[in-house]
Amino acid sequence: MTPRMTWVRPARRGAAAVLLALLVGAVVNASPTADNHPDKKEPDKKEPEKKEPEKKEPEKKEPEFVWPTEINGKDIHAVMKNLEDPDPVTRELAATLIPKFGPPAQKGEVSKLLVKRMAAEKDPGVKVAIFAAVGNLQFEHEADNREALRILAQVIDTSVPGGLGRLRAIQTVTMFGAKGEGAITALTGTALNDPSYTTRQNIAIALGRVGSSETTGPNMKALRALADRLSKDESAAVRMEATQSLYLLGPPWAEVKKPPQFDLTAKALKDLKQAQVPDTVLVKLGPLSNKELQRADFEKEVGKLLTADEWNKFGELITFHSRAPETDPPIDVKSAAVIIQLMRLRVGDPKTKPPTPGLEKDKQVEIWARVVLMRFDPNEVNDENLDAIARYLTSPDIGVKLQALGAIKLIGEGASKKLTDVVRVMAAKGATDETLVAAISAVAAMGAKAKPALPDLKELLEEKKKAHTAKALELAKKKNDVQLTGEEYALKEIVKLLETAIDIVEKAKEKDKEKDKDKEKDKKAAQEAAPAKRP
Repeated sequence: MTPRMTWVRPARRGAAAVLLALLVGAVVNASPTADNHPDKKEPDKKEPEKKEPEKKEPEKKEPEFVWPTEINGKDIHAVMKNLEDPDPVTRELAATLIPKFGPPAQKGEVSKLLVKRMAAEKDPGVKVAIFAAVGNLQFEHEADNREALRILAQVIDTSVPGGLGRLRAIQTVTMFGAKGEGAITALTGTALNDPSYTTRQNIAIALGRVGSSETTGPNMKALRALADRLSKDESAAVRMEATQSLYLLGPPWAEVKKPPQFDLTAKALKDLKQAQVPDTVLVKLGPLSNKELQRADFEKEVGKLLTADEWNKFGELITFHSRAPETDPPIDVKSAAVIIQLMRLRVGDPKTKPPTPGLEKDKQVEIWARVVLMRFDPNEVNDENLDAIARYLTSPDIGVKLQALGAIKLIGEGASKKLTDVVRVMAAKGATDETLVAAISAVAAMGAKAKPALPDLKELLEEKKKAHTAKALELAKKKNDVQLTGEEYALKEIVKLLETAIDIVEKAKEKDKEKDKDKEKDKKAAQEAAPAKRP
C-alpha cells in the first residue's frame, strides 16, 4: 500500500515545540469546525415574539495595512542613495530598510541597484545584509532574480571555506524556493565539503527547498548529493536535514508533468451550483462538459460562451472548480533505485546473507532514512521498516519517541498495523503533552483503519475534559498564575484535538461504508447486465 504522505516540513532534530505545533495544525485543519453548521431550532419551543431589531453600531474594521512611503523621514529613493554611501554603517542600514517599503522595492529601479551592490560590495557585513534584502524581496522581473541567483551561486562556489559569506548566500538561495533551482550546481559542488557543519547543514536544507521543478520534478543531482555525501556526514544534524530534505523532494519522475487540465465535469457543475452560480450561466457552459483543456484555452472558451458581466462575476469560480485533480508522474524506478540503495546502506539489509548491519548510529536519523525508503518505494512500507520504527515508541528519549510517532503519522493508513503500539503510547500514564499530541495525530492519520482505537480516543477525551474542567476552576481562583494558564490552555487544545481525531476516524469509516455500497451496486448491475447462462 502506498503511504499517505503529507507535504509538511518535518520537525528538526530535538524541536519538540515545533513538532507539537505542526501536528496540532495538521490534524485540527483536516476537518470542518462546528461553526460551519447552522444552529438547529427545537421544534417543541415557540419562537419568541418578534421585536424591532436593536440598532447596532457598525462593526469596526481592522485598518488596512499600508506600506510606508517614508521611513525615518526618508523615502525609498533617499534610502537607495544611502546604499552607495561611503560609510559601511549607512549602507548596511539602507540594506535592512529597503525591504520595509514592500512591493515598490521589488521593481526594476530598486532591484537593479540591489543586484549591482551584491556584486560590488566589499564589506562582508554589508554584503550579507544586501543578500538578506534580496532574499526577502525577490524581484518583479525574473531577469533580475536570475542575475541575483547567479551571483549567489558564484559566492557559494568561490567563498572562503567556513566563511559567513558562503553561509548567508546559501540561506538566501533557500528563500527563493523552486526559483533557486539554478543554484543546485553550486550547492552540490565544492561547498559540500565546507569545514563548517552549519554550512553543510544549510546546504541540506537548501537542496530540499530548491531541488525540485514543477514540471520535471526532483533534481537527480540534488537527490544524489543528499543521499550520498550529506547522508554520510560526520554530523548527525547534517544527516538529519539530508534525510528530511530527501523526504520533501520525493522520488524522481519518469516523465515531465503535464500542465493542469480544466474540465467541466458533473462534479464541477454541482460544486458551481452550490457556489450560487445561476442555472442560466451553467446551461451556457454545456458545450465544455467533459472537454479537457489547458487553462488559457479553457478560459478563452468560457469567455466566448458568457457575457462580459457573467465572466467578471463568475469566471474565477468557474476556473477554480473546473481544475482537474493533479497527480505526479510515475516514479523513475531506475533513478530512484540509486537513492534506495544509499538509504539501505544507512539502515542495513536483513535479507542479505549474512544480514548487512546499518551504518547509521543515530536513532532519529535512522527513522527518517526508513521514511525516505518508504517514500521512494511503496513496497518498503513493510513489516521490516514499520517494526524498526515502532520499536522506538518505547524509547526513554522523548526526541526519538516523537520522531517515531511523526513518521507513523506521515505513513498514515500504511502504518495501521502499529495502531495498538501507538494507542499504548497515547494511554500511558504520565505521557507528556507533546507525546499525547503526536500519538493522537498518528492515530487520526490512519483514518478508517483507526476504527478499533475509537473507544480509547473517547475514553481519553472524557478524562481530559474532566481534567480541563478542574484546571479551569483552579485557574479561576488564581487568575494571574502563568503556569496554571499554560496548563489550562494545553488541556483545552488536547480536548479539541481528540474531538477532531474522533471526527476524522468516524467520517473516514462512513466513507469506507459508502464505497463498499457503491462497489456492491456496481457488482449487482454488472451481474444483471450479463447474459443469462443456458442450462
